[in-house]
Amino acid sequence: MNIVELNKLTNSKLSHLSRSLYTFYLRPLAEQNQCIIDLVSVANYLFSDSIYFKTLPNFEVAAMALNELEEIGLINRVVDGVEIKQNPLDKLKASSSDEVLSNQDVAIEDHDSKLVSSQEKWQGVTFTLPLFVKESQELPKPPFAMTLSWRPQASFHEACLLCGLEDCTFEEKELKAFTSYWAGRHETRNQIAWERAFAQRLLKGRVAKTNKVKAPTINALGEISENSSLNSVTANSNLNTENEHQELTNPADFIPKSNPTQSSLMTNLQKSEHEQMSNTLADLFK
Repeated sequence: MNIVELNKLTNSKLSHLSRSLYTFYLRPLAEQNQCIIDLVSVANYLFSDSIYFKTLPNFEVAAMALNELEEIGLINRVVDGVEIKQNPLDKLKASSSDEVLSNQDVAIEDHDSKLVSSQEKWQGVTFTLPLFVKESQELPKPPFAMTLSWRPQASFHEACLLCGLEDCTFEEKELKAFTSYWAGRHETRNQIAWERAFAQRLLKGRVAKTNKVKAPTINALGEISENSSLNSVTANSNLNTENEHQELTNPADFIPKSNPTQSSLMTNLQKSEHEQMSNTLADLFK
């Protein structure tokens, strides 16, 4: 977080609710290029079940916090690609209308219509943090060593695209692992180089996770087989069983097959027996 942002956030006219909303909700979204307002998510973030300072915000409170940040110049709305900056006359019109209106019923109706328009003004709108974006548009800072408090800036989305990573979202544990690894080394890089290194680390991690997931196979019937290895083993077992069955039921297998070694032994044995018989007959007729 840069010095200009800190000066704005420490302004005594800014409520702690809006200060917390900017620091811990809007800025992390901007770091991951998720710059879309959802009043439900904003109200859920502002909710607190503390026993000392319990907070039960609704859409009205969420819109009021966003209006406060817009008035101080920490957030701007983007409509049709055009950044809308805070108009200081809006607050003057709101205060003058309360003085002019004499009928209480009309004042309440006007107040309710303003609340509805305020919620519609923020719900689903794209926002930008001008001071956060301005920091990334400045000249590159000199190289510095990695620290545990380092975070990517608004240019991180472009660094991800250059590395071939379309989704620039990340988890805090991934960022912590990256900063912990490089904080213990004496290598220095500038902000853009560190963001590119972090993007490459995210890309390698997601490619590794994708490679671990085995793609399902589709059989001839168009059915998805989740355990292809088990099916292949079963298929081979069935194929071997069929081959064995064919070998046992093949009539040709019942015909004795001659073995050259056995045939030569039988021939020699027959020859010796024939010679012995001839010699015996010859001895008889002497």
